[in-house]
Amino acid sequence: MAKRAKKAATPPVKITSFKEMTEAFINTVGQIVLTLKVRAGGAATYGADGLFVAAVELLHTARQNKSLEDYLKAAAYSVGAALKSCGAWEYPLTLEEKEGPKKAAKKNKKEKEA
Repeated sequence: MAKRAKKAATPPVKITSFKEMTEAFINTVGQIVLTLKVRAGGAATYGADGLFVAAVELLHTARQNKSLEDYLKAAAYSVGAALKSCGAWEYPLTLEEKEGPKKAAKKNKKEKEA
C-alpha cells in the first residue's frame, strides 16, 4: 500500500500589530453585518430596537462564555442597529442593485478612466 504524501498545511496568518488586529475585527464584524442584511427575517424585522436587543443578548452570552465570536456578533448587531436607525439599512446592497448591471458597469468604467 502506497503512502500518501502529506499536504503542507498553510500556517495561519500571524497578526503582529494592534492595527492589524483592529482591521481583522472590523472585517469580521462587517461580514456578519452583511450576512444579517441579506438574511430574511431575524432581528432586523423588528427594526433598530430588535437588532439592539439581539446585540445586548449576545453581549451577555459573550460575557458568560468568554466567547470572542459572540463579542464580535454583538458588535455586528450594534452596527446593524445603527445602520437601521439612520436609514442606511434600506440602501441597496450594491450599486448594481440600485442602477442595474449595465449602468453600474459604465459608471465603474468612467471612474477607472478618470
